[in-house]
Amino acid sequence: MTTVRAFSILACTLVETAALVIWLAVVQTAALSSATTLVGCGILAVGLVVERILKDLTVNGVALTVSTGALVGLTVAETTAWTLWLAVAEASIAVEGFVLAATVLAVSLAVLYTVEDSALRGVTPHSSLLDPGTASIGLVTAVGATAWLLCELRPATAARWLGTVGIERADLSLAGLAVLALAVFVTHNVGVAYARSS
Repeated sequence: MTTVRAFSILACTLVETAALVIWLAVVQTAALSSATTLVGCGILAVGLVVERILKDLTVNGVALTVSTGALVGLTVAETTAWTLWLAVAEASIAVEGFVLAATVLAVSLAVLYTVEDSALRGVTPHSSLLDPGTASIGLVTAVGATAWLLCELRPATAARWLGTVGIERADLSLAGLAVLALAVFVTHNVGVAYARSS
């Protein structure tokens, strides 16, 4: 991996992680149909657009291959997937609700990442709706993001789980953020390598 590609992947990770953290901070206590939620989703969408352009540059150089229509469609779909994920998790009263939220996000991202990978490769974005390679990175993102969300929304539960692995005195917000950032980094690293492999 070249140094430029490594920095580009790191930039994608930082942009997406920051967008998710800011989005959650804005929408966490807002009603789903509120103006605040709309603003938060706008912030997330802008971050995802920037991240996608950076990823396209990382994979294809200045000869960008993702069309404007695909860029907008993927961004709207992913913003919707994240919002649905949060709604499912917030509505849950037990950890099983977080498992359901992670499943919803993993399935959504598997399809989105497959379409995005096709667009990055310059083939018809809907030529395939599910690819095992992109499905696995969607799962990594969903698990990492849900662990982060559990630290934010259910800190007592997260603290108990961390205690079972010998981490009793962790700053939960920082631990959750680290897990999210690691999952997003792995997702971008594998996703870029996968898209470049064709």
